Amino acid sequence: MGSLLSIALSIGLNLAGLGREGALAAAFTAGPGNPAAGAPVVFTDASGGAPTWWQWDFGDGATSDRPQESHVFAAPGTYSVRLTCGDGSTQATVTQLVSVSPPGTLRLLAAHGFDVTLEARDGTGRSAFGQAVPQDDRFGYFTVPDLAQSPGLPAPEVFVKILDETANGQNYFVYWGGLTDLEYTMTVVETATGVSKAYHNLATDDPACLGADTSGFSATPAPTPTKTRIPTVHGTPTPTPTPTRTSAGPTPTRTPTTTPTGVAPTPTATLTGTPTPSPTPTPTPGPVVVKLRAVYWQWDFVQGPETSQTAPYPGVNTITLHKGVTYEFHIYNDGPVLDPPLNPHSFSGVAAIGLNGCELDTGAADVIQTITPTTTGNFPFNCTFTDCGTGANQHDAMHGVIKVVP
Repeated sequence: MGSLLSIALSIGLNLAGLGREGALAAAFTAGPGNPAAGAPVVFTDASGGAPTWWQWDFGDGATSDRPQESHVFAAPGTYSVRLTCGDGSTQATVTQLVSVSPPGTLRLLAAHGFDVTLEARDGTGRSAFGQAVPQDDRFGYFTVPDLAQSPGLPAPEVFVKILDETANGQNYFVYWGGLTDLEYTMTVVETATGVSKAYHNLATDDPACLGADTSGFSATPAPTPTKTRIPTVHGTPTPTPTPTRTSAGPTPTRTPTTTPTGVAPTPTATLTGTPTPSPTPTPTPGPVVVKLRAVYWQWDFVQGPETSQTAPYPGVNTITLHKGVTYEFHIYNDGPVLDPPLNPHSFSGVAAIGLNGCELDTGAADVIQTITPTTTGNFPFNCTFTDCGTGANQHDAMHGVIKVVP
């Protein structure tokens, strides 16, 4: 009897242990961890236990019921990806947020943050932007299918790798290269500071192009120099208050004196109260400066530090103005200056608030217009040219809205 009881207890404990080790716990991995729109992301089930079915929801309307799925996000943004799995008797769910960068932006070193973009030109003058293909947190490459020599041939590729050597008292190192005869400019922007550096590869007969910048970005970078333009005035400056004199003691009085007969008395002055200061003139406020630039595939109302170039998407293409306030618009093309030059952009203008349309060449002076909106509403604008570049998505974001409120 004792032996049977021991065997029963042993079997029960073993079954309990199996239950604990096999408890269902939903989990998954996503690779690469820095995906770009248009590039595949592989989602793999990593759940504890032994699930027999899976249900994925990728947050963009797409679903799957396989343990591993390759998925492509069509647009940049943050997606809530959910995996629900089960083993026939129980089920578990886990959700992760996946940040997807724009199709032309390679996002590296997520813990610190670098956004890399590429613009290329071939020997015929055609230009296009690279499509990001991330590989891991430190490495990725760009493919430029619009500049393939002919249909069916592989698209040119340029790779980039950024290493964090700050723990060793050094900098962030940037390496790049590729087997291509394209002329290109690769721009790296440190997202935390806005510090931007551009690396150029001029077209040569030797397709092997390799580069390294071990002084690239320091652990504590100095402030980024910005373009010198007209300073923006927000509101009316507050005048410095004029100090008020306060009497230090009792008000002094004059001692009466005897006035000779027949002579009119001299008035006696009594000092009382606090002298009234002269009013300080109020400065006349200037117009509020608004800077609107066309850069890459977007319109951008410049806010904060101004770098020479910004990554495609997302441009700050909406601004709110106030009725009756005077604004000085500076409109310009901030694309790279190349030889031969890129085709210009064209600002459509907003006639309802007095903004005229204009053509914008790279490297040209700002087009300056002063307006005082007299009506409220939402007023759209766009680029009226259709030959500004060769990319299929060239004008997807070449539009914006000016909002005028009371």
